[in-house]
Amino acid sequence: MTSFSQFDPDILGNTPKRMQEFYAYWCKIRGDRIMPRRIDFDPMDIPHHLPGILLIDVVSRTDTGERSFRYRVVGQWEVLSRNANPTGLWVEEGAYPNAKERALANYKLVQDKKEPLFRKIKNVNIKGVPVEEMALFVPLSKDGTTVSQILVYSEQRAP
Repeated sequence: MTSFSQFDPDILGNTPKRMQEFYAYWCKIRGDRIMPRRIDFDPMDIPHHLPGILLIDVVSRTDTGERSFRYRVVGQWEVLSRNANPTGLWVEEGAYPNAKERALANYKLVQDKKEPLFRKIKNVNIKGVPVEEMALFVPLSKDGTTVSQILVYSEQRAP
């Protein structure tokens, strides 16, 4: 199995069970490669995780030529916390207003390093309620080399 230079899976030891299961599933479909291909991911393998899933496309914008990120799939928990469904929007348009730069930085880091990223994030949801979010970002690839999508599993709770 490929090891990661920065990501330490032990950091997930105090996270919710579903977070650990999500990482174990990603490792399983990755096998001995640096990251799994998108075709390896079957949502029906992890149905209880789907409400907390975000699937982000990594794209080169035709209007600016710069790389950017677009929401392809947004789970029910994320939709409810935003009071809107950002599916199809650029991250710049659909992220929490106070978290756009942080969201973009996280996606860029996963794309550049081609490895998982775990974050504990304090946010204020759209209703003005403080929430603590735990998010695990994992890369997916079309060709096994380039990150083409980022899969995120997120859980929120009131602090």
